[in-house]
Amino acid sequence: MPEGKLLPTKEIGSLRKPAWLLAFLRSGAPQEEKELARDEAALANIKMLEGVGLDYVYDGEVRRIEMYEYPVRYIEGFEFAGLVRSFDNKYYRKARVVGPVRLRENYHLREFEFVRRWASRTPKIPVTGPYTIADWSYDEYYRDKGELAVELARNVIRPLLQGLVEAGARVIQIDEPAATTHPDEVPIFVEAFNESVRGLDAEIHVHICYSGDNYRSLYPHALELRASHYALEFANRDTWELGADDEHRVGYDFLRLMREHGDPRTLGLGVVDVHTDRMEPPELVRDRILYAARVLGDPWKLMVNPDCGLRTRSRRVALQKLETMMRGVEMARAALARGAGGGIRTHEGEWPTGSQGPRVGPLRHPGADRAPAARICAFPAPSRWAAGIRGPGRGDAAGRTLYTAGRTRAHLPGRMIVIASSTRDLIGGSERVGGPAFYIGTALHLLGAEAVVVTGEGAAAALLRGLHGIRVEVAGGGETLFSIDVDGDSRTLRLIRASRMELGGAAGAWGPGTYIISGTMGEIPVEVVEEAADRGPVILDLQGFVREAADGGEVASSADLARGLMRRLAGLGVLVRGERFEFPPECRDEGIAGCSRRYGLDMAITDAGNPFYLAVGGSIYRGHPIWGIHGEPIGVGDVFTAALGHYLLSLGLPAEEAAARASAAATLKLRGRQPWFTPAEVEGAARRVRVERLG
Repeated sequence: MPEGKLLPTKEIGSLRKPAWLLAFLRSGAPQEEKELARDEAALANIKMLEGVGLDYVYDGEVRRIEMYEYPVRYIEGFEFAGLVRSFDNKYYRKARVVGPVRLRENYHLREFEFVRRWASRTPKIPVTGPYTIADWSYDEYYRDKGELAVELARNVIRPLLQGLVEAGARVIQIDEPAATTHPDEVPIFVEAFNESVRGLDAEIHVHICYSGDNYRSLYPHALELRASHYALEFANRDTWELGADDEHRVGYDFLRLMREHGDPRTLGLGVVDVHTDRMEPPELVRDRILYAARVLGDPWKLMVNPDCGLRTRSRRVALQKLETMMRGVEMARAALARGAGGGIRTHEGEWPTGSQGPRVGPLRHPGADRAPAARICAFPAPSRWAAGIRGPGRGDAAGRTLYTAGRTRAHLPGRMIVIASSTRDLIGGSERVGGPAFYIGTALHLLGAEAVVVTGEGAAAALLRGLHGIRVEVAGGGETLFSIDVDGDSRTLRLIRASRMELGGAAGAWGPGTYIISGTMGEIPVEVVEEAADRGPVILDLQGFVREAADGGEVASSADLARGLMRRLAGLGVLVRGERFEFPPECRDEGIAGCSRRYGLDMAITDAGNPFYLAVGGSIYRGHPIWGIHGEPIGVGDVFTAALGHYLLSLGLPAEEAAARASAAATLKLRGRQPWFTPAEVEGAARRVRVERLG
């Protein structure tokens, strides 16, 4: 499961092939053109699943005829015998085993490589398992089904999976719909499954559906299964009534069995019935999730998916079912964030109503186990906090201190402390949660950082409490309220009500660490910045300290306020970030070099669609944002601040690399759905961001 994501989502596998593709494949077109048509259909499926917002995606199995017949075509030792009815009015060609089984070619390799190339979410490749292939075949060669299943595992499935892992597959779902068809053969299923995955370096899921005994025959044998995750069907056997209790969730009996056996695996919860066009209300999906979270005692053990592949439904119905599933997931996340878990037991004890929510172990950033070569990361002006953590640094000609950041936890404070305001924005008559606390906290969560977020009580604080790795400290109540008028590419910001954070009560959250401070309208006094600079390096967002509101409430930035702030912060070890128009004119663009020297500050000046500039440790950089990821290029905003702080100060990356990743994260944010990005996406997109050193 993706670290730090509550209730990640996925589809199980198959989607109905589009009518145009079926017609084209039946035509007399050349084989090369048919393969291109399959590519087009696969790409459409990938982007449809990503557009819905799923965390794990594939290509809808668009290249496969059927989950049994397709692999058997590529296995030596089989001969097709004839058509057999499976369910509804669906048929498959059943084969008989007439000789030793061997893998003829890796029949999933090309499709996986295509998905990996085009997917921006994590690919999860479904593979039909050895027991199901054995159970659905006539065996005229081996001694019994057990021997056939193990030979299929050893000589077909494991070589196939090994090839996929070598090609980059990290998440593999083995489909075993026949696993509980014959309860007395569950040990055969387990033995063959384990032989299939022996020695593989990948996250292994097992999908089982339509169990005649509600999966009861799985235990105790399944405790030996070498899989970290079950993906199971439940909705098909459940009621359509709302409610998160035993009376209404009769289809989810297995959850108690799983808990009673102390099964440590995560669970893909089937919440959508794939054998009816009837549409589940999002509230029903929500209640099924909340019930499972209560029974298992830990919502972090759950993923959410349909019961099975959606190929039995039309593409329109399949899309609608996935969309309603996602709405239900969002409702469940919100309920869990509010503490509506009903006393859910977590790894750290009881999760009472109104508490912060569960935390399961420390978050680790991708690559945290790697030991990079030591890099030199410059940070200005030896401030009072520097003496205790300087480590083996050395000074430069400007009197600044250069910190060796290759072993970042030893030489720079690794904890992120965010002091930021919360806002609500009225846009076009609708109210939205906004403000730097929400955006910075969410960005750090998605980047895999741990952080304390100090903010005012309100909707943003409630949402942040549900994010793994984020701890919320309340500093007073209330949120700053803005109205935003949008006219084409321009917008007018008007202040309706300003709040002021009560930061005296949050002092317990402070200590050594990397600080990010961001307000919107004077909610945070400058004295707080000075106090934070005494405890660690600070990235300060300029906007909340330089804005003024006219009599009509219209908000604008003041160059004089910016100059006064920078004079006051000189020499404190603060990196000031802001949009271009928030800095005094003499500091913009290449002027950042002289401005940085004049005020003794590091600076990051960003602007949508235009180059961004950094002055860090006496060096000047210009970066060029990227186009065409999920919108126009962007180098502005709280996401840039969060990413820059995380990469530059906590992880100790060189300034140009940290800035490239910050710009990539800010651009990826424009996708318009959550999550905005993953660490892997940021790393990949950052390779396209060009940052040049000017001097």
